[in-house]
Amino acid sequence: MDEASLLPYTPHHDVAPPQRSEWWNVCFILFAELVGTGVLALPFTLAQVGLIAGVAIIFASFVLSVASGLLLWRLHALHPDEALTYGALARCVMRGTAGSGIVQSIVSTLQYVAFFGNMAINLLLVVSSLRMVLGPDQTLACYSIAAAVLLPLAQIRTLHGVSWAGLGSSLAIATVLAVVLGKCYVRSARATRAAAVPSPFEQFSAAAAAIFAFGGQGLFMETMAEMRDARDFKRALLITSSAILCIYLLSSVTIFDAFGDAVPPNAMEVLPDGPARKVAAAAMAFHVAVSYLLANAVIGRAIHLKLDTEGANDWGARGRLCWLGITSAAMALCAAVVALIPNLSQLMGLVGALSTAPLSFGFPAFFFIVASRRAGSALGAAEVLGLWAMVALTVVLVTLGLAANAAMLF
Repeated sequence: MDEASLLPYTPHHDVAPPQRSEWWNVCFILFAELVGTGVLALPFTLAQVGLIAGVAIIFASFVLSVASGLLLWRLHALHPDEALTYGALARCVMRGTAGSGIVQSIVSTLQYVAFFGNMAINLLLVVSSLRMVLGPDQTLACYSIAAAVLLPLAQIRTLHGVSWAGLGSSLAIATVLAVVLGKCYVRSARATRAAAVPSPFEQFSAAAAAIFAFGGQGLFMETMAEMRDARDFKRALLITSSAILCIYLLSSVTIFDAFGDAVPPNAMEVLPDGPARKVAAAAMAFHVAVSYLLANAVIGRAIHLKLDTEGANDWGARGRLCWLGITSAAMALCAAVVALIPNLSQLMGLVGALSTAPLSFGFPAFFFIVASRRAGSALGAAEVLGLWAMVALTVVLVTLGLAANAAMLF
C-alpha cells in the first residue's frame, strides 16, 4: 500500500505522518525512550536517599508517569486528527482562549529545545562509550565512527521506522545491565559505605534522576500520531511501564546491595577495564544512538514541515534530499555544541530542569483540567486533587531543579 494512502485528512497546516505503528512498535519506542542512561544512575539514588525512600520514589515515579501518559492518551482521543504533536495538542486544548498562541509556543519551544539538547548529549554519550571501547586517545576516530553510523540511520524519517531499532536498543540495554549485574553476583564482599553525608541538593538531584527516569511524555503525541489505532497506546504504555518498573527495581536494588553507599553515579563505573566493560560500553553506544534517532525523527519532521510542508510526506528524491540536508545540519550543529560548550551536561541539566517536569507532569494535568472544563465534564474531587498535585509537583521540581543545577554550573 502506498504510504500516502495511509494519511488522514487534517483541516489545518499540520500534515499527519504515515500511520503504520502497532502497539508492539510503540512498546519498542517507549522502551528506547524511557530507559536511557538514567537506569544506571538509580543505584546512586538509593545510596543518596536510602533504600526504602529510593524504592518508594521509583514506584511513585512509575505511578506518576503512567497517570501522565494516560492523560495525554485521553487528550489525544479528543482531537485525534489534530493533536499530532505536543504543540498541536496545546493549540487544540487552548483554542479560543487568551494567550493560546503563547502557550503553544512555550510548549513547542520546551519540547524541541529539550529534544535537540538530548541529541547533542546522546552524540556525546555515543562518543564517550566508543572511547571506552577503543581507548581515550581515539576521540577523533570515535566521532568519525559515530557520524558514519548515525547519519545513514538518521535517514529513517518516522518513529515507526526507528521502532525496529528500538527492539535492538532494548537488547542492548539488557546486555549492559546483565554485565553490571553479573559483576554484582560475583562480588565477594560489599564495599565500605562512604562516610560523607549527601547535601540536600545532592539528595534532590538523585531523587529527580529517579523521577525523570520515567520521563518521555514529550514523545507521546508524535508516537500516537503514527499509530494505526491510537486506542492501543494505553496497552503499550501499561505493558512497557510495568516492565521498566521491574527492571529498575531489580537492577537498582541489586547493584546497591552489592556496593552500598560506595556505588558510583554511573553504575557502569563498577566494571574494571577489560572485555566485559568494552562489551557493555559498545551496547550502551548502540542504545544511546537509538535515543538520538528518536529525537532526530521528531526534530527533523518539525523542521521539514516548516521548510516544505507538502514535501514532508514525499518519499521520493525531493523529500529524501531535503531530509538528508536537515539531518546533516542537525548532526553538525550537535557536534559544534558538544565541542564548543565545555559544561554541556550541566547546561542541559538546566534545560532538563526547565522542560522535563512541565512536559511530563504539568502540561498533561493542566491541559486535562482545561479540556474537561471546556467540555463541561465533571471531574471527581480525588481526580481534581490529583491533577492539581501534579501541577504543584511540577512547580517544585522546576524551582528546585533550576536552583540545584545553577549551583553546580556556576
